[in-house]
Amino acid sequence: MKKFKGEQWNRWMFDSIPMLDNQTPLEAAQTPQGKRKLEELFALYDERSSGMEGGGGGGMNCNIPTRYARWKLGFGPGSEVEFAEEEEIFNHAIMNDDEMRTTQRKQRHTKKLEKKKAAIWIPRRCEVPGCSKRGEDVKVCSKCQCAYYCGREHQAEDWKRHKLDCKALKKASDYLQPRSFLPSRELEKYPIGCFPVPSSTNSTEVKAKAGGAKCFVCHSSSLEVDITYTECCNLPVCDNSHEYQMMSYSRDFCQRSHDRYTSCASHCQEEHKGDWRDCVECNNERDGARPFYSTNGFCATPCLEKFLPQGSMITFGCDSEGCKNRMIPGHSGVCYNPDGTTVCNSCSD
Repeated sequence: MKKFKGEQWNRWMFDSIPMLDNQTPLEAAQTPQGKRKLEELFALYDERSSGMEGGGGGGMNCNIPTRYARWKLGFGPGSEVEFAEEEEIFNHAIMNDDEMRTTQRKQRHTKKLEKKKAAIWIPRRCEVPGCSKRGEDVKVCSKCQCAYYCGREHQAEDWKRHKLDCKALKKASDYLQPRSFLPSRELEKYPIGCFPVPSSTNSTEVKAKAGGAKCFVCHSSSLEVDITYTECCNLPVCDNSHEYQMMSYSRDFCQRSHDRYTSCASHCQEEHKGDWRDCVECNNERDGARPFYSTNGFCATPCLEKFLPQGSMITFGCDSEGCKNRMIPGHSGVCYNPDGTTVCNSCSD
């Protein structure tokens, strides 16, 4: 029972919750607005549990206890001594799994993961609306490496808009990894409706243990890390979420990052219909910039090109008056204020 409870509590802590705007409790606890939504969620749990037999303990059956959760998330009173019993339950699911391994990625796969963490899918097409040139007929912007044009004339025509993006993207060029793609080739590789991809004749478990599967994110094999398969797309991925240190926000854990930072996973978790790449709900832009969850390196393929229209912005501006900083969704530090505005780190101090 202790292990079962621990697994439920861990799942609650690390999974996205609709009432929290599809954030995980850990993510929500980082902003004033998120904390308010957590308090509303806790109040709902407490109200329901008080009406149950043996209720009133501050949580719904398998849901994590409210007082402990608030302390664990860093905005409630308490101490390790006070919550020693809850800590033991929370950690039990991890501490007592003898089959869990320590990740030992090869250096080249560690480097591959670093690139994927900083990757952003960029369509290889001219950015001037209406221009049909793409592929070999376009050249990348030499400054930011994140926009393509068929020639100087169209590049000059789009400069008034693109210069806002260009300056911010050039500043981030030390770590950002643009990953160009041709939509037609991506659709050949992953046709619409192919997810989850069909399993091979061998069971996925046998294939993973035999070393025949490699993580589609970092390319590590089962000799370096346990391999599992994603529920949403049935692709092999590193199964090492048990090594994640809470509150670290590390993206070194391929399965965890795919589950939390891709539209592919959220589309499945929220039981949307059809292919995630053609889902309006999953590919809506935020703050006027291209959707991060559909274009980052933990996605096996990007969303459809219609959600990345020619001339659309990759960055978005800070809402603080007079600030000219621009941010890259998912790659820049941002602060979401209670009034709905979004500001850069410099303006959040």
